[in-house]
Amino acid sequence: MVKASIDAYAFMKKNKEATIKSIEKWYNIKDPKQQEAMYKTVEATRMKPYPSEKGIKQVMSLFTYRELKKSKVEDFYDDSFITELDKSGYIDQVYAK
Repeated sequence: MVKASIDAYAFMKKNKEATIKSIEKWYNIKDPKQQEAMYKTVEATRMKPYPSEKGIKQVMSLFTYRELKKSKVEDFYDDSFITELDKSGYIDQVYAK
């Protein structure tokens, strides 16, 4: 699943025209401005999708549960999949193709 997501984003970032056509087909969005706005979210996506510690901290700050206060940010994610793919060179290779 993680590899498929990385492959998909790499394809979308390298094939804007095909991505725009897919947006039109699958979301029925024909307005070029809307298509471009959706594509900008693809462009903004990080190449290496490590979990956002900042985002997790922000979500944790919204809740006041005592048990949550005992937790660390690292308790809520496992980045070993991304780390392994990154160290192996897989992610760089997918984007280089």
